[in-house]
Amino acid sequence: MLPPELLHILACPSCKGKLVQNSDGHSLLCSTCDDSYPVVEGIPVLLPVRTGTASCDTTTYSSSNKHKATTTNARI
Repeated sequence: MLPPELLHILACPSCKGKLVQNSDGHSLLCSTCDDSYPVVEGIPVLLPVRTGTASCDTTTYSSSNKHKATTTNARI
């Protein structure tokens, strides 16, 4: 479960509505637009999806599936 202090400052990335944690603590639900966002290992994954639903497969974000990011020919 996320601390109430954190839930108080989080907002839905799609509509800026209030996020409410579900009873099992594995997702956040927007009370305004009903988008759903996973909580993976205690970390809210607030990535909006253009299709109108932000629900995603939490296995994509699990620590067992870490991927190394590589940069090729990047200039900053």
